[in-house]
Amino acid sequence: GHPVNFVRKQDAAAYCGWRGKRLPTEAEWERATRPACTGPDPKVCAAAAPLYPWGNLPADCLRAQFDSGTPGCGTKLTTTAGSRPTGASAAGVQDLAGNVAEWVSDGYDPDFYTKGSSVNPQAPQAAQSVLRGGGFATKGAGLRASARAAADNAFSALDVGFRCAK
Repeated sequence: GHPVNFVRKQDAAAYCGWRGKRLPTEAEWERATRPACTGPDPKVCAAAAPLYPWGNLPADCLRAQFDSGTPGCGTKLTTTAGSRPTGASAAGVQDLAGNVAEWVSDGYDPDFYTKGSSVNPQAPQAAQSVLRGGGFATKGAGLRASARAAADNAFSALDVGFRCAK
C-alpha cells in the first residue's frame, strides 16, 4: 500500500505509541540512510558519507518518487511503499528519500548539529520539528541524506508522513 500521508506530528507519534513503537530520532533516521561509520572520527565518516541513501548517483525515478520535472515520476502522488528498491540505503531501508517527507521525534534547531552531542544527539521538543527525506513534491537536491526541514508540529501536507521505530 501507499504510505500514510497528510498527518501531523502528534498524530504520527500517537499512532506509533499505539503500536508499541515511537517516531525515530533524527540521528536514527540519518543513521538508516548511511553506511555504518567504522572510523574513530565521526566528522571524517560524515565527510565520506554518500549524498543520497542509495549512494552518490543523482536522484532519478528508479530510486525515488519525487518532483523530477518529468511525467511518470513527478505525478504529484505517493507511490506504493517499497516500489523503488534500487533507492534502498546500505542498511536496506527503503523510501528514505521521496514519496513522503517523514516526521522525526526531534524538535527543530537550525544549529543543533554544531552544538549537540556527536553521539545519538536528540534535540529538545519545540514548536517546530524536523522533517526528513523529502516527499513526492520535493526536487532532487531535497532528497539528499543530509537534507532536513522545519515544520510546525500541527503542519500536515499531502507529501508528509512518518515511519515508526522500536
